[in-house]
Amino acid sequence: AFYSQAKETKIMFLKIMKLYQDFLEEIKKQHPKIYSADLVQQIFHFPVLTPVRLGNKLGIHYTTASRHLYALTKSGHLQNTKAGKYHFFAN
Repeated sequence: AFYSQAKETKIMFLKIMKLYQDFLEEIKKQHPKIYSADLVQQIFHFPVLTPVRLGNKLGIHYTTASRHLYALTKSGHLQNTKAGKYHFFAN
């Protein structure tokens, strides 16, 4: 039982790594001006982002973060939801 669970976990981990790498390459190719490994890492680390949170994490202004998130939404990489005055971007 332990061996099979470890094997399943390893397979799942490798799939996640592949998904991350594919997403990173896609962003690099489609959005070379806004691409950064930190941006992709934050998108994977936080399934739901706000421009303010992303700006704080990356050390950029929230309006710049907002432009990046809208560009990724426009290309279909993220989904935008508005709740009141807040915008949420989901992976």
